[in-house]
Amino acid sequence: MSESPLIWLPRHKEIILPALKTKLQGFYRMRAVRADGSQRLLADWFPNLITNGGLDQFAAGNEFSLCAVGSGNTAPAVTNTQLVSLVGTTTTSVVISQTTQSVSPYMSAYEVQFQFPIGGATGNLSEVGIGSSATALFSRALILNGVGSPTTITILSSEALYVDYTLQILPPLTDVTGTVTLNGVVYNTTVRASQVTNLSYWCNPAEGLGLGNPNANFSTFVSDGALGPITGGPTGGTGNTGTFTITNGPYVNGTYTYPMSVTYGLTAANYANGISIWGLTMNGSSNGRGAFQIGFASGTTPPGIAKTGSYTLVLNAQMSWTA
Repeated sequence: MSESPLIWLPRHKEIILPALKTKLQGFYRMRAVRADGSQRLLADWFPNLITNGGLDQFAAGNEFSLCAVGSGNTAPAVTNTQLVSLVGTTTTSVVISQTTQSVSPYMSAYEVQFQFPIGGATGNLSEVGIGSSATALFSRALILNGVGSPTTITILSSEALYVDYTLQILPPLTDVTGTVTLNGVVYNTTVRASQVTNLSYWCNPAEGLGLGNPNANFSTFVSDGALGPITGGPTGGTGNTGTFTITNGPYVNGTYTYPMSVTYGLTAANYANGISIWGLTMNGSSNGRGAFQIGFASGTTPPGIAKTGSYTLVLNAQMSWTA
């Protein structure tokens, strides 16, 4: 983490931190289902490409509205908004599961199943996508066989097509360190993910996926405690004393980044040992899209950010996501 710009105003100090980053990746599986319930596997799990528009949809929370299948064979690109040769679409879907992986590499996963009716996607298919509409795809892929090569599958008129899609949200597994300077004091910073095995912090079932505009917001706290493990959170200390306000957003298309700012008033967070921990959760601890803990340390006394009743403190951060 490089030196961050600081803004000094009377009775006001501000720190700007780089983005807190998560990664997205997705996979498809396709099956033909007959009226008697019997089925055949057409294509086992194969990777997708998440489009630029899809990364914007992740901020809006509407990326799983529709599934589209087609007969085109053009390789997908991040600029795609639709399939090359559309055969059919469906908006019928069920959520299969939301899970977290309890061992490293940690991740949370959301699986949804789209169901085409019998006769609704008959013929030869070679491409698939999901998104907010047939012309605004979150994800696109050529259908791949077991060795990863493009293939064509055939749906009979007596069969329904089921498309399973899983989106995985991957937290960063290593610390990001750097420095910020405030009022002439250099603070070493450590950014670390937290609660990575807790579904509520990374992929809550009640909310679906996406940052969920207009519900996109952060929950936050500061304390004089210590960094905790990636599977837990900050430990010890006193947290969130006094008055503070949170400003969320707005999200700007193409940035894949959601900003926030917290202002701690004159009576807030005036700890004898300074502010040593800042905790952030996107969308709150019960419907999160990621949780992080940021540690501040210096060689001075107090070792944490020396917040006093003489000024307000503004901490700025942003959540970002990539494919």
